[in-house]
Amino acid sequence: MLPLLLQAEALELADIRDPIQIISWTTVAIVAVAVIATLAAVTLIWRRRNQKLATEAEIAIRVSPIDKARKAFNILRESQPDLSDKDYMSEVSGVMRDYLEDAYNLPAPERTTEEFFDLLREEDAFSSEMQSQLMDFLQQSDLIKFACQELNANQREPLLDGAVDFVETAEKSRISTDSEEEAKAG
Repeated sequence: MLPLLLQAEALELADIRDPIQIISWTTVAIVAVAVIATLAAVTLIWRRRNQKLATEAEIAIRVSPIDKARKAFNILRESQPDLSDKDYMSEVSGVMRDYLEDAYNLPAPERTTEEFFDLLREEDAFSSEMQSQLMDFLQQSDLIKFACQELNANQREPLLDGAVDFVETAEKSRISTDSEEEAKAG
């Protein structure tokens, strides 16, 4: 065996090389551009989506309660043969309750019929005749929805017509009340 010093001389030592470049600057630039482009696209999509939602909200605000109710009643008139008695009355009374909430700020959809009647008695939104008409309609609706009372083909149309008449009368009353309040204020 050769002494250790001789062994080191026998081995040729390689010189230190330059550092190896693992990632090139062009790769870094391409990745950076891709990330920036992706962020810009996401931001643009997000802004357009929010603008669209805001526009839809503005359109929804512009639709009056009576117009929403009329449209819903027309859709029900066309689709009534396809609905069961329970679903039909749920839809008709739902349109009325939504109208009352939107037009009169009465929390009708969230209340049972009895709770709603108690609230109506406290409010002076309707004449006693209109309150009676509404109570009769909602009680009949409850019988059909919850007691499974059946309707014959000749009963559906008059029920819908009664709901439409009530909403139209309520709207006329609301408009005349609003006009009177504006005249007093002005």
